Amino acid sequence: PASPHYTPTGYAVASAPTQAGPGTPGTPGAPGSVPPGPWQPHAYQQGHPTPPPQPSGFQQPGFQQSGFQQPGFQQPGWGSSGFQPAAPRRKRPGLVVGASIFGALVVLGVIGSLLPDDPDSSGKGDRATSSANGGSSGSGSADKARGKPVDPRPVSYRGIDVTANYALKLADHPPRPVDDEESGVSYGKGDFYFYRDELFGDERVGSANGKLVVLKNSQKGSLEVCRQETRFTEKIELEQLTSGSQICVLSKAGHIAVVTYRGKSGADDPSRYITIDLTVWRNAEEARMD
Repeated sequence: PASPHYTPTGYAVASAPTQAGPGTPGTPGAPGSVPPGPWQPHAYQQGHPTPPPQPSGFQQPGFQQSGFQQPGFQQPGWGSSGFQPAAPRRKRPGLVVGASIFGALVVLGVIGSLLPDDPDSSGKGDRATSSANGGSSGSGSADKARGKPVDPRPVSYRGIDVTANYALKLADHPPRPVDDEESGVSYGKGDFYFYRDELFGDERVGSANGKLVVLKNSQKGSLEVCRQETRFTEKIELEQLTSGSQICVLSKAGHIAVVTYRGKSGADDPSRYITIDLTVWRNAEEARMD
């Protein structure tokens, strides 16, 4: 038999293409999102229309509308989350203590280096060292020698002929006799000169820029001997010298020399001169301004 004409009394809700299993709860929405509410275009009461009669043998499938469940929403900061704060770093008391001890040792070392040496202990150490070496003079001499400046090396010149009224300057290399016509060699700037009086024939050697010392026959001229001698003079008569006589010359410029007298010209020689050997230690002493 044909189905009778049925007029719906309200908007019907379309059935789902797949029927949910009985007793199965609805699937919740995604976390953090709220599904939209049902669409109600009008204020009419929504209901189900009366189903039309079905032919015999046909069973209307039951439809169970899934109920709406408000998804759970968890506010940030409440409960556990994926981010965990870093655990505080453990302090290392051993490292701090070690650094403090090291700093204290450094400070004590600096203070100890600045303190003066104990004179008592220093004296005991020196006496012990001197006893082991057989005397205290060797150790003291070595310490003093290390504190002195290095002596200059000597330079020697042999067979220099110095003409009468000419002078030598120890700074020249090689030393060459020069004259001083303006004031004469006795009042010039020569370190060692040979003077002869033309009127009376007097002859002498001297220095216009330093001091002289005639060494004894038992002495041998050297830098050390010339430094120690104090029998100074500025001129020496030539008749006081013999072949081999040595004279220390100490110039104001700081040069020290040993002059070895070898003799003078003969009576028949047309010129008057003396012959000397010269050994010079340049800059052996500090220059004097007087």
